[in-house]
Amino acid sequence: MRVVHIIDSGGYYGAEVMLVHLCQAQIDLGLDVEVISIGTHGNYQKPLEKKLLENSIPYKAWRMMALPDLRESFKILRYCKSSATDVIHSHGYKGNILLGMIPLHSRKLPVITTVHGYTQYRSLSKMTINHWLDRLCLKRLDAIVLVSESMHQQVPGERLKQKLYTIPNGIPAFIPESANEPIDHFDSAGFNIGAIGRLSYEKNFQLLIRTMPLILDALPNAKLAIYGEGRERAALEKLIEVLGLGASVFLPGYLDEPSRIYRHADVFINCSLTEGMPITLLEAMREGCPIIATDIPASRSLLNKLLGSARVVSFSEQEIANAVIAVATLKTDQTAAASIEAKACFAENYTAAAMAEKYVKIYQIHQKLRLNQ
Repeated sequence: MRVVHIIDSGGYYGAEVMLVHLCQAQIDLGLDVEVISIGTHGNYQKPLEKKLLENSIPYKAWRMMALPDLRESFKILRYCKSSATDVIHSHGYKGNILLGMIPLHSRKLPVITTVHGYTQYRSLSKMTINHWLDRLCLKRLDAIVLVSESMHQQVPGERLKQKLYTIPNGIPAFIPESANEPIDHFDSAGFNIGAIGRLSYEKNFQLLIRTMPLILDALPNAKLAIYGEGRERAALEKLIEVLGLGASVFLPGYLDEPSRIYRHADVFINCSLTEGMPITLLEAMREGCPIIATDIPASRSLLNKLLGSARVVSFSEQEIANAVIAVATLKTDQTAAASIEAKACFAENYTAAAMAEKYVKIYQIHQKLRLNQ
């Protein structure tokens, strides 16, 4: 079976990490896999494309104008048909819109989409329009895969519900050797707090920074490092300056291998306002790193299996601080037991191999349906 994945990536974060792991696992299953990486015109390599190359995953850099263009839609379709593609798998609004614009009688190939989650925007913008178009185009696709049960409320409409599947994200069971490499700003003398993600409003890192004075009152040697890049960098840097946290809070930028965070952090925090299914929490579980996450449906449903190694808290600076202090005061045997629990939960539920097998079943169902039409 040949599968072509389509994505317009903005970095190497949750959806991109999931895609690389899915492709690797599908190749292990014997599938012929290729990624069409959409971007605007220019001679550059996206972070996702670099990762695909490093992992020997075939990809095609597809450059086009930023706005959806029906001519590009047909070019992508012709390319897929010419390479004997069996299933097209879209990840994100750009692929959904491009493929959803094609009349069904012309497309013929089954198109599956994974909805990784919808970002919240504070005002009317180009992105809110794109997400509105995305929802319109979903009804023209063959199957819609959600990465958690909590996302069902984000995809309304009876017609769409008939196409819905839920497949949790998965990551490889092994931890890269590079996880052992030292990481900036973390040392054995301090209490190391890690966070990672796009520096954007919905990741809510401003709350985490505002919590640090409370943490430092109880743990003077605590350090917070937030890895990632994004449009909120200047605002977060200003907040660090205003609160006088320059010696304790750091924004080191993009980190090529996230596993290093969980190996060296004493606790990992996800304080997002919204998530589809946080890959970062899976990575922390795989490592056995203690987790604190804000109480959103995706994180709650993912962590409800963990009794001792994860804490779900409200959007309260004091509650987050109390959770951090509680982790810092755990006894050695308690920390070890929590780590074993998290690793076991990950191995049972969230491996990339299990995820890939579930996707293949959906591909086969809709390939047969298309052939019978």
